[in-house]
Amino acid sequence: KLTGEGLATSVRGSVLENAGTANDVLKKVPGLIKGKDGLEVIGKGKPQIYINGRKMNDPSELDRILSHEIQSVEVINNPGAQYDATIRAVVRIRTIRRQGEGFGFNVNLVDEQSLRVKDFNDPNASFNANYRTGGVDIFGGVNYAQSSQRQTSDLVQETTGNPAYKQVEDLVGDFISKNAGLINAGVNWQISDNHFTGFKVDYNRNVGYSDYTLMEGDIYRNNELIDHLKTVNNGKNGARIPSSLGVNTYYNGTVGKLGIDLNLDYFQQNDNKISTAVEDSDIQDATVVTESLTDSKLYAAKLVLSYPVWMGQLQVGTEETFS
Repeated sequence: KLTGEGLATSVRGSVLENAGTANDVLKKVPGLIKGKDGLEVIGKGKPQIYINGRKMNDPSELDRILSHEIQSVEVINNPGAQYDATIRAVVRIRTIRRQGEGFGFNVNLVDEQSLRVKDFNDPNASFNANYRTGGVDIFGGVNYAQSSQRQTSDLVQETTGNPAYKQVEDLVGDFISKNAGLINAGVNWQISDNHFTGFKVDYNRNVGYSDYTLMEGDIYRNNELIDHLKTVNNGKNGARIPSSLGVNTYYNGTVGKLGIDLNLDYFQQNDNKISTAVEDSDIQDATVVTESLTDSKLYAAKLVLSYPVWMGQLQVGTEETFS
């Protein structure tokens, strides 16, 4: 159904309830498509995703949420002032409130086999457990997810001027990533019908990464063939295994008619990759080795206050980010 900000899709009670994971659901939600760089909102590009009002920093979270745990998905293609001005689209995921008391767990095993590439076999596995008593829900789990992609492209690059250059190449690239979520734990506490608080910790490691790209083609100068170039690039993890750590604490509630939505986040990520490119040229061969090391940290806080005014709602708030 249409909302004041976008398009909302009910997942609970629909065929999407049995789609698999949150990733599988989002690929089938109206307004969303799966592009080469991940999920995209049609005409808007990559969205910022929120899960129960909490900004998602780690995309592997979508592999850990099962489709039958999702209440609804809202695609917002005209974000309001409560979002950063650079964000062109937002996806809000609401999960169901788990029922029952005591200890519970679930095990999810999925395997996907490409019909075109025999080496593209993507197993996914997760184990989650929780204990609920009163309004307190204590949860934790581990997961593993593998993702394989292939890109085939025809590339044409022209440089105008005198002389004029033209480069025509074919590209084939295979990318395989293996992620293990070693820690996924936290507490949700429903203090009362109008007060919710909790915290969550996520720690993930990229235990395997491979990137193979083959580019081959001809180079012309003023329409005269001057070189045939073939480049093979192989990428892998470096000595330090890439990992990420995310910590979130939140409060969501109402005091009288005043709505309060507070989120505090810490997120850190490190990456270490090595690539080796071997160029085979009619003019001069070359081998180029590149290593990248990346460390990033993020501290963020967001507070939104809302109050009903006539037929609408007045919102005021702030979002602070230090990175």
